[in-house]
Amino acid sequence: MSTIEPLLFIPIILVAIVQSVFGVGVLLFGTPILIVMGYDYPTVLATLLPISIGISLSQIVRDWRSVDLAFIRGILLYTVPCVVVFLLVALHARQTFGLLIAGLLLLFALRNQWAGLRNLLDRTARFERVWLVSIGVMHGLTNLGGSLLSMRVQQLNYGKNAARATIATSYIMFATFQLATLMLTRPEARGMLGNSLVYAVAGVAVYFVANELIFKKISNQGYARAFTGFLFCSGVLVALKSI
Repeated sequence: MSTIEPLLFIPIILVAIVQSVFGVGVLLFGTPILIVMGYDYPTVLATLLPISIGISLSQIVRDWRSVDLAFIRGILLYTVPCVVVFLLVALHARQTFGLLIAGLLLLFALRNQWAGLRNLLDRTARFERVWLVSIGVMHGLTNLGGSLLSMRVQQLNYGKNAARATIATSYIMFATFQLATLMLTRPEARGMLGNSLVYAVAGVAVYFVANELIFKKISNQGYARAFTGFLFCSGVLVALKSI
């Protein structure tokens, strides 16, 4: 994109509000929205990744003490390499596991309705490395790995600050390596960075407003319920995108 596109600020503001509260949203919701608007995958990445990085940095500056460093080490060792490898695959031959992700999200969102389902899903918490690799593969291929990341973090039963800060730190690593890979393999994407930084400033401004008006007013219990609703809506959106 050679010029700023005013219409893009509408979806950017909406997805920035979501990420400001839950730590994920700019890539998860922004990717299908921008693709529907007619942008190709490299352009979507170049536009959204700086926004995601900016919001995530703002979040961990405030809550860095709440980050689960053991979880982040696992992300760096097992998830990030998969993100890079499968992003390269996606840039050359787009494949999608959207329906699989959607099914998992919906099951997880509904798990509290059925004890058997809840027990079954909770048992998967033991397979930490499988989760971490799966997140990386899905994120590299589809840019939707934040949905699986959110599921995994909710399994760990953090408070709202630790949940958002840990997700935000993970997302910074995802987005930084994705952006570096994109810049190295797609030279045309470098010309989009100037505009992307403008959109990123808008996203960060939205974060500071949403953090004060929404996030700080939600209790841990309310946040857990809202997160369940967020996962359900994510599953529906990903399913619709994949049909």
